[in-house]
Amino acid sequence: MALQAALTAHLLKATLVGVMAQGLVRTLCLGCSKTVTPNAAVWQKLVAPFVIPRPQIIYQPGGCRECRNTGYAGRQGIYEIMSIGDDLLAALRPDADMQHMRQLAVKQGMRSLRLAGEHNVTQGITSIEEVMRVTPQHIT
Repeated sequence: MALQAALTAHLLKATLVGVMAQGLVRTLCLGCSKTVTPNAAVWQKLVAPFVIPRPQIIYQPGGCRECRNTGYAGRQGIYEIMSIGDDLLAALRPDADMQHMRQLAVKQGMRSLRLAGEHNVTQGITSIEEVMRVTPQHIT
């Protein structure tokens, strides 16, 4: 069993270039979305543990005939891409600590699904609640 785990780790190190995760968030209906000032506590929960300035306004779902009173119309992908650099390759072992590997990936520039969603919130594409519903909490 240990040999198989070591062989698997070796094969991953030899071939792995990156890892991608994706999620789908509902997009706000253009006909009824409304502007609001984001709640500081909710914004911090979205971007924690990072410190990202809270925007002055964001959009929330409204509800109209066009979207059947859901406030949303369509979906858009959000993506988390982890490039495998030297630090991550060195940490890739059968007994690897996933939290440590994720921290290394963030240090190397990976943006989590939640941060990708945060970008869509600030662009008026989706709501904070939708990003929180679709994405896992940050692991730091």
